[in-house]
Amino acid sequence: GVELNALMNVMPYQLSLFWNSSAKDFEKLLQVIHLKLTQPNFDAEDFDGNKENFKSQVAGLIKNPSYRFTDTVNKFKANNNKRLTGLPIADEVQALQLSNVKELYGKLTSNLNGALFVFVGNIDEAAVTGLLEKYIASIPTKAAEVKLQPENIIKSISGKNSIVIKGGKENKSEISLFYYGSLPDVNDKDNLSFNLLTDLLQMKA
Repeated sequence: GVELNALMNVMPYQLSLFWNSSAKDFEKLLQVIHLKLTQPNFDAEDFDGNKENFKSQVAGLIKNPSYRFTDTVNKFKANNNKRLTGLPIADEVQALQLSNVKELYGKLTSNLNGALFVFVGNIDEAAVTGLLEKYIASIPTKAAEVKLQPENIIKSISGKNSIVIKGGKENKSEISLFYYGSLPDVNDKDNLSFNLLTDLLQMKA
């Protein structure tokens, strides 16, 4: 059989592809990567099924106070930046259409100028150079390299801030402390002390 896997992950600042294969299936892996980036196959039935599964997962997570706490804190830290969406609600998932996914995917993959492809493992560089030229270097790009625009950078709120979030009925509490900014004098000992302090606060909570 064929042993390969290729997954895509969309993050606030980058598009990542994670792949692996056996040595004998390396060319097939390159073929799959090329097709994913140039001729993606969107199946409406699979999309509907995945959407329903995602709706169920989101509904379960939203009921979990720990997830609600983390989600709310992350939005608060980012000053409710729209690029940090957090957990969607069921109505948002329901409203998602396959055409939306196709349009977004096209935006993400239409220009890979500046993309970095890294391959490690049992690979003979001389033997695979031609394959990389055939399947990777041939992926269409545009002249301009994709760059992160300053207005799209998620910036943390400034100053001293606090937020109290209440949820759930169990006798349980969580505490999170965050420091960010320019801290040139922090060393490994300071980091360890800070982590231990956080653990102690959680135990006391």
